[in-house]
Amino acid sequence: MPSDKARYGRFDELREYNLYVLHSILEDAVKPGTHTANEKKVGTFYTSCMDEKAIDAKGIQPIEPWLKKVAAINNKQQVLDLMAEMQAKGLRPSFGFGTAPDLHNSMLNIAEVDQGGLTLADRDYYLKPDAKVVEVRAKYVQHIQKMLTLTGEASEHAEKDAKTILVLETKIAEASMDRVARRDPKNRDHKMTVAELGKQAPEIDLPRYFKLEGSKKFDSLNVGNPDFFKKFSALLASEPIENWKTYLSWSILKSSAPLLSKPFVDENFEFQGKYLSGQKELEARWKRCTLLTDNSLGEALGPLYVAKVFPKEAKRAWTLLWLP
Repeated sequence: MPSDKARYGRFDELREYNLYVLHSILEDAVKPGTHTANEKKVGTFYTSCMDEKAIDAKGIQPIEPWLKKVAAINNKQQVLDLMAEMQAKGLRPSFGFGTAPDLHNSMLNIAEVDQGGLTLADRDYYLKPDAKVVEVRAKYVQHIQKMLTLTGEASEHAEKDAKTILVLETKIAEASMDRVARRDPKNRDHKMTVAELGKQAPEIDLPRYFKLEGSKKFDSLNVGNPDFFKKFSALLASEPIENWKTYLSWSILKSSAPLLSKPFVDENFEFQGKYLSGQKELEARWKRCTLLTDNSLGEALGPLYVAKVFPKEAKRAWTLLWLP
């Protein structure tokens, strides 16, 4: 088992091989000389990611605009508005929203919403009384506290906020369907109109949320877990605004931690990588930056990959192989 892996099988081996191929493409893209538009794009992105000195110097600065938006919230509608804005940027603080195949007609893609909002991988981490799971929850609170103190919070205040986050996420977990129930597709098949879902979740202004998220207008969608939205709507009404603000600040921080300065990266790895997953050491920065470039600019990096590993000669040989 490689020390920078939590698991290692044949597909992980293929991923590792591809990382080396993509890395060689990116290294060529940053060398002096004439480059295509795609090479310039991925090269610039990769170089920025690799500039650890500049990233460390900025500390928490990259997410300060988001944290200021949270601090400015003074009503529940603004909580939802910021959730929608975060959703549009891929932060997903509350529930899942996107496009999925219609479960009754796979030729169609439709809008879909589903449960979400948890940091730990499964609802059982929040709810089971097993000794190991209780330990995970305690470690999670300690982790949140450490992360918040890195942002400048006083230790006592960070401890209080960490406990608030665990309590709120536990309530969200209680509203969530368990893993076994979700394995049955019928339990995730609830096509309805936006208006019908709105009646079940009156605290969520869905048309406004979807508009702020940036989606085109639609009338119907699949709801993976209607009961979740009923209970989440009730939570929005019952939980104090300050608790939601604490939760949103944590959502921003935890999502951004792998991209921030070294103290945040290290603490995030200590809990998520080492403690929860058993990974002995963090992947080398070039691997993380290569993967991030691929995930963020795949449409630009993809053609460069094809040109390297599947040139015209390979295409010709492949075609001849399949000729009758």
